[in-house]
Amino acid sequence: MITGLHNGDALRAWKENGIRYAVGDNTRSAIRNQESSFYPLTTTVAANGYDGIVIIGRWATTIYFNCDFPDCIVQEWKSVTGRDGSFSDILREAKEVNTKHLLGLHWDPFMFHQANMRVVDAPAQVINGVNRQYSLLMAWVEAVAVEMARL
Repeated sequence: MITGLHNGDALRAWKENGIRYAVGDNTRSAIRNQESSFYPLTTTVAANGYDGIVIIGRWATTIYFNCDFPDCIVQEWKSVTGRDGSFSDILREAKEVNTKHLLGLHWDPFMFHQANMRVVDAPAQVINGVNRQYSLLMAWVEAVAVEMARL
């Protein structure tokens, strides 16, 4: 839905069919509330082509939509950022970045996708000293939640 948030025809069709809320992306300032980062953005004719749809922002993560295992995340991260590192480095960065959002009392959800929940045949890995199978979503939550508890 992110790409339709500046399409008046799409927004009108959503509203006519009972859709009043859509998810956004906090990395795109054009679909964030510029007056307060604590409130969603409500579309307007001037800015979006139609008024009255509430855009609820989401925080992007480095757990990419098309990945199901750590090796995929690491390769994608290297390709996107040009950096080098391991899955542990990605989780360490996730803790640093996302605890700031949470401690800042921002209510916005985080972006995850169906592929990120694959666990049944996931490779075992050690996170916070526990060696077991984790989905990418589980690994991210474990890393961030333990950091939040520590802080």
